[in-house]
Amino acid sequence: MPKHYKQPFPVEKWRKIRELLYLFVLFFYTILLLHDAATAFLTYDVYSWAGTIAKLEQVVIPALLLVLYLSNIIFDRSYFILKKEVIKVVLFIVCTIVSIIHIPMFTFGALMLCADFTSIKKLAKTSALAIFWCTVIGIVACFRYAYVNDIIIIDRFGRQRHFFAFGHYAVWARQMLYAGILYFISKDKSITLPELGIFAVLQCTVYYYSTQRLTLRVSMLTVIVFAVFVKYRAVKIDNKIMSGLSAVAYPATMAFTLFLSLNYDEAIPFFSKLNSLLSGRIQLQSMMFDVFNVQLFAQKVKNVTDFYMYIDSGYLYMLFAYGLVLTVLLLAVFSYMFWRSCKTNNTRLFAVLILTMAYLFVDNTPCDLTCSGVVLLFFPIVLKEHLNGKKQV
Repeated sequence: MPKHYKQPFPVEKWRKIRELLYLFVLFFYTILLLHDAATAFLTYDVYSWAGTIAKLEQVVIPALLLVLYLSNIIFDRSYFILKKEVIKVVLFIVCTIVSIIHIPMFTFGALMLCADFTSIKKLAKTSALAIFWCTVIGIVACFRYAYVNDIIIIDRFGRQRHFFAFGHYAVWARQMLYAGILYFISKDKSITLPELGIFAVLQCTVYYYSTQRLTLRVSMLTVIVFAVFVKYRAVKIDNKIMSGLSAVAYPATMAFTLFLSLNYDEAIPFFSKLNSLLSGRIQLQSMMFDVFNVQLFAQKVKNVTDFYMYIDSGYLYMLFAYGLVLTVLLLAVFSYMFWRSCKTNNTRLFAVLILTMAYLFVDNTPCDLTCSGVVLLFFPIVLKEHLNGKKQV
């Protein structure tokens, strides 16, 4: 290269631009997803924008991300690590195949393709801000403006369940849960006891209006996990035992879910008590195997019967909805990140993965970017730092 040659676009400047563009797209897309989860717009004419919003989510945003990814290969040659890119591209291709049935998976794959343009903390902070403030705005709007519907139903104990501006009372409850979890992982400073206390009080308030017991239980588990593993570091995770357990934890949880579903018998006290504790989820999961067959890639799993049929388990939802291939890949991604968090002593990532593992046992949101799906976007970042020989904080 001639000495007088000047690079047309400085690499450091490009890296800042690509990160800002990615975070902006993620923030904007998360808001659109929250809009999809809302019922507020069903009551007046702006819902005529639904077609435009769908095009933004399904065409414009993934196209922008793909252009950003290809542009980055040109502007930043040092970014390209063959093993990392092959793994990401394989994930993207499988997500694209699955998107033939489940359209949002195409955009999800594109977001994962570019996720290592930023850091875990910035990605978590961006998602937490979008999820928290949009959820709060929806709740406040229900109290203040008459044109936003707050659907209220009465449960069997006579308590009110508020939907607020969302399609179900469980939606906004899990959004508030993961907004808090993502906040904890995005902090630059250490987590304090007052923060954990405020989180606990906020989640109790969420429970009061949503009556979501399982979300409350995971919330209290969140306080315990972050206190034990992050705040006080009472349990050491950078050892062979924890590394080994973390590597098999997600597949083992999947195996346990399959065992319960395939062997459920309400006459056996263990199954009946566990089913009652999980609000009837085990019984519903066992019924799924009579209705669906496991496919290699994807199939529709809703509106196929005349009775209530809903997969509450994230593990079974992956298996039935996304197919065997993507399920194996996602379990491998979770397992790799869990193992890597132990090897690098990354207690915050470890805590988030424990909570996600537990939450997916009772909720079908493995790739939902308004809650637990955000954790999967950490994978390219963890992989990049591993191959570069660095520790992701």
